[in-house]
Formats: sequence, structure tokens, C-alpha cells
Amino acid sequence: MLIYIDARRGHSIQELALRHEVPRRLVRLALDTMQPPPRGVERGHSGLDSDLIKDVRTMVDEGLGPKQIWLRLMDDYEVSVSYSLLCHFVRWRCPRRPPGSPQSKLNRTA
Repeated sequence: MLIYIDARRGHSIQELALRHEVPRRLVRLALDTMQPPPRGVERGHSGLDSDLIKDVRTMVDEGLGPKQIWLRLMDDYEVSVSYSLLCHFVRWRCPRRPPGSPQSKLNRTA
């Protein structure tokens, strides 16, 4: 895909071969067989589906950190999820609250 992107930017086949450290015939082959994805088509990715989100939130409520959740997903659920995606989800969607604290700062009556 990188060769295709660089070719669209106007690099010659010789420049592409030197840049990516491959023979020119391999660059030609990559450009001949590479077809860009159709526009408007969603690409598949291994994200968090709704069932998995419930499980992750349960694990956060149990006090597990992102790495522990990631390891448990791989070991117990046999699901491979990007560690950075999981960290981002835990940080922004499941903020940790100490036990007994209010749900949000707006609910305080003091």
C-alpha cells in the first residue's frame, strides 16, 4: 500500500524502488496488482462490539487496568483487540471513580 501511495504522489518507479529498497520489477508488480479500496466502503477492523464493551466495563468496575483487561480478553475471551484502542476506551469511556464518590461533579450538593 505504501508503494501505491508514493506512486500517486508522483514518484517514478526507480525512486520507489530505491525508497522502499525493493527491485523495480517488484514495484511494477505491486502497482499492477494493487487496487485502491472502493470509495464509501467501510474497512473491517477488530474493534470493540457492544457485548465486548459490557465485559470491558465490568472489568473496569472490578478495578482491573488496561493491560490486565487486554490480557484477560486474549486469554479468557480469545479476542484480539488493539492495546492502544483498549487503553483509549478505558481512559475516555470508563473513567475510574473511587468507591463512594458521586457519578459526576454536577451532582454534588456542597
